[in-house]
Amino acid sequence: MLDTTSVDIKRMFTQLKARGKDIATQISIALEVKAKDLGYTHSIIETGKRQPDAIAL
Repeated sequence: MLDTTSVDIKRMFTQLKARGKDIATQISIALEVKAKDLGYTHSIIETGKRQPDAIAL
């Protein structure tokens, strides 16, 4: 459940040729820093059960 302290991050995708280069991690960190700057205290990344790389992120 989202509230005024949470930001929802959706539909992140890294092309196959760019995977393994920590690009998604860098983007996630940048998004979380921006969310914190805006006053959010929680971030939620929605993913599916069959996406182990996304779950690990």
